[in-house]
Amino acid sequence: MGVFGLCVGYPKPRAEGEVKPRLPQGVVLHRGRYDAGPEPTARAAYDAEMSAFSQRNEMAADSWTQRVIARIGTVRALRGRDRLAAALQAMGFPLR
Repeated sequence: MGVFGLCVGYPKPRAEGEVKPRLPQGVVLHRGRYDAGPEPTARAAYDAEMSAFSQRNEMAADSWTQRVIARIGTVRALRGRDRLAAALQAMGFPLR
């Protein structure tokens, strides 16, 4: 059963666009041990990069950090994602 996936659409004809920046790999990839040391500096730089991207693409001016907090900051903001593990367990998927 597919639980997560990616939906890829088609570009709008004659629309300009750019690839959204991603967090640096060093912030999201950890081998053997989690190291949050470089994260505050990298996140601040990414917030600035995403703010500029959002402005260029006429999106909300929130930083990436603000968007993440809004998305997971309260149970209501989770919009049901807080019940995902229980739903998968009810379907017989053994989660730890």
